[in-house]
Amino acid sequence: MNGVPKAYTEELDRLLTVVASEAWASWWSRSPAKLVEVFYWFDAAKPGVRVRVGAKVTAAIDRPVATISGANPVELARADVDALTQRLTTRLNLSNPPKLY
Repeated sequence: MNGVPKAYTEELDRLLTVVASEAWASWWSRSPAKLVEVFYWFDAAKPGVRVRVGAKVTAAIDRPVATISGANPVELARADVDALTQRLTTRLNLSNPPKLY
């Protein structure tokens, strides 16, 4: 993972599993999209979240490795997934998502 802290990827994976869980199904069911694919990239030019809406929804968390250094990796992963769910909420016209943690 080219220097990405294990704590960051573990928390990112844990939170994305929560978002994909049955507990979140009622929130997702209000979406016009039937499929959302989520990717994360560590070679991005700058941090951020991108969401493309079409026949399916493609979402990406961009987190350059250099921006993780010196930060709390767990808090940063939480902030990234929060940003992702907020962006999906806006783009898909959903109510506020359930709590992640």
